[in-house]
Amino acid sequence: MKPEMINGIIVPYNLSTKQLIDRLHAAADMSCFSVCCTALSYKDDVEAYEALLPYLSDNDYHKRLYVFGVIFRMSYAIKLNDELQEALLTDDIHFILRALEAYSSGKFCIHDEIIRACFLNNHEQIDACYYACLQQLSPTQENLEFFKLLFNISNNISHRIALAEVITERATQITFYELLDLFLDDSAEKIRYQAAKLAIRFCDTDALKKLSNDTDGHIRKLINKSL
Repeated sequence: MKPEMINGIIVPYNLSTKQLIDRLHAAADMSCFSVCCTALSYKDDVEAYEALLPYLSDNDYHKRLYVFGVIFRMSYAIKLNDELQEALLTDDIHFILRALEAYSSGKFCIHDEIIRACFLNNHEQIDACYYACLQQLSPTQENLEFFKLLFNISNNISHRIALAEVITERATQITFYELLDLFLDDSAEKIRYQAAKLAIRFCDTDALKKLSNDTDGHIRKLINKSL
């Protein structure tokens, strides 16, 4: 959603690209700089992109960070795959979170091992784009094992639910029993709900019987509807 205001200042979408560029270069403070950057990022023409691009290497950290956070919504930013990957390999969580948000769009090609390493080092601080990033990883056994690792080490219930959903989506006849066992006795209803979905999809009668008596009404309803 396009922000109408940033820090109480109206974003000047009505100005032309040239007017915005002039204001950007003359900006006396971050408030003015920010609204001009945002407006330009929604113009999505080559002039706007080229005006923002040099600020990715600006001496001012806050300008670099702000431009990094908005430029990837532009179609021309597909050229910045290397810069995105570089940010994911840093230890700067502010750049990492913005890089993951861009990666979650599905427009950029980043090797799975880089995303796995980034998640492993920063998973407790990733929030808004957690599920979307997981979905971008290839459907390989290596990634499934990684999802299971994150599921077992995470203390964030929202993350564990997101992982359970992704794991369930990728379950196969070969892997489902182990995954079912992972979820079946979990204290979180939404995770046991994923166990119910696995039991139904792969017709596990023992799990179906157990879950039909679950304390959660949504799980019982799902099971009974399948019988």
